[in-house]
Amino acid sequence: MPNRPATDVESLLEELDAAQTALRESEKRLNTLFAYAPEAIVMLDVDTGRFIDVNPRAEALFGLSREELAELGPLDVSPTHQPGGLASPTSASAYIHAAVEGGAPTFEWWHRNSAGQQFPCEVRLVRMPWGDRSVLRGSITEISERKQLDLCERGRSQVLERIARGDALNDVLHTLVNTIEDLLPGMVCSVLVLNQESQCLHIGAAPSLPQFYNEAVDGLKIGPAMGSCGTAAHSGKRVIVRDIRNHSYWAAYLPIVERLDLRACWSEPIISLEGTVLGTFAMYFSEPREPIRLELEIIEISAQLAGIAIEHDRTKTLLRDINESLERRVARRTKALAEANKELVRSNDELRQFAYIASHDLQEPIRMVTNFGQLLQKRMPADVDPETMEWLGFVVEGGQRMQTLIHDLLEYSEIDYQSRPYQAVKLDRVVQLVLTNLRASVRDTKAEITFGELPTVVGDKPQLVQLLQNLISNAIKFHDQPPPKIEIGAVLQGNEWLLSVRDHGIGIDPDHYDRVFEFFRRLHNRDRFPGTGIGLAICKRVVERHGGRIWVESTSGEGSTFYFTLPVRDLL
Repeated sequence: MPNRPATDVESLLEELDAAQTALRESEKRLNTLFAYAPEAIVMLDVDTGRFIDVNPRAEALFGLSREELAELGPLDVSPTHQPGGLASPTSASAYIHAAVEGGAPTFEWWHRNSAGQQFPCEVRLVRMPWGDRSVLRGSITEISERKQLDLCERGRSQVLERIARGDALNDVLHTLVNTIEDLLPGMVCSVLVLNQESQCLHIGAAPSLPQFYNEAVDGLKIGPAMGSCGTAAHSGKRVIVRDIRNHSYWAAYLPIVERLDLRACWSEPIISLEGTVLGTFAMYFSEPREPIRLELEIIEISAQLAGIAIEHDRTKTLLRDINESLERRVARRTKALAEANKELVRSNDELRQFAYIASHDLQEPIRMVTNFGQLLQKRMPADVDPETMEWLGFVVEGGQRMQTLIHDLLEYSEIDYQSRPYQAVKLDRVVQLVLTNLRASVRDTKAEITFGELPTVVGDKPQLVQLLQNLISNAIKFHDQPPPKIEIGAVLQGNEWLLSVRDHGIGIDPDHYDRVFEFFRRLHNRDRFPGTGIGLAICKRVVERHGGRIWVESTSGEGSTFYFTLPVRDLL
């Protein structure tokens, strides 16, 4: 081989030295990044299952030195099971295989530190170039706070969703228990509900606990040293038992405990908004251990969510009981009212029959008195004294007035008992019929009665005739100076017709607006304005029977307007 010139050798040496310097600088930078990375970093030899190297953040996370961790692997700093109950070796093997094949799996993993405390982490594995060795780089970030937020959101949303759907309490509590068990590895939990009367705990949800254990716990009387849950419910305070096989609270239950593959039990009392104990939320672990801060926060949040479900269920039960009680009371009251109404109908029928019979029996002697009085008036000699004729006049007038009164009373009493079917009634024809009936008084008083287009309504035609006849005859009667002027109008307002009868007569004082519709209510002397005082009472009864209302507006000395409404309805 030909000799290189000295200058070439020197150049190569300089390049080699520069490359080595760059390599050292690169390694220094990598070591700096490795040492000061914000997350824990471990280098894992896949073949040996041991850590090759770890950074200071990993030492702090696991509570072990670099040298101690170099003797360990991932499974040595992990609990036996992961969330959902999967064994840690099985889960780890799947993730490591995915990374070796060139993937970069990112997953949730629970680790355990030197003090035995468990905590959730997010892990990302990446294959690293390392000669002929199979090495993975693991980035580990603790996510306790994120986990707590996830619990709050998932647990609250699922519990509240089931409550909103109206699910049974046991279903809501089972959802809560399953959610918490999925979040924490190797843990099972239960909700016990306290019966306030018996002061005994009953199973609300404990799907992962053995059947024999649930049967033994169901109906547990609360009190001191009554297991973790019985003691927590009695004291209203959290109870942490690291090892149930060696604790005084569980001494009375050793035969049951020895059959149970669980060791630690922490119980949180479920407290209502008023401070009443509603039950307990308990966590069980397969090995003796103390809780970490995250687990204490989770058990507290879980108890709060269980409390919401239990209080809602009790409120729902209370409302159901109240509704059932009200329904029973309403049913009793309805039955009593139906019986009373039946008796009232019977009594009214009897009174109606009595009134009808009595009125007819009264009419005959009154008619005789009136007729014979009139005959006496005609046959009295011309020289009879005026006082005798005046007395006879009083007799005849009184009889006639009594006949009118009985007639009006019969009409009033018949309004609610008439069973004529409703029909389409043209009010303009009703007014024309009324004017025909009142032809004599219209002629005598020279009354001017005008009306425009009136609607067709559904109702009892004879009663509507009587209604308008009473209003128009009153308008003709109550005036000072002839001729009376009366205007009849109608306007549609929403789902009802508003009708009016306006006059220009003597008017009504506002203090008497309501009184004019009362029975036998007269505002004027009978000698000036004759009548029985029943006409407007009949009008009010007819309007109300048709589902409307009636009122008056007036100015004394200027006239009155009587308004009444009739609903717009279809003819059935």
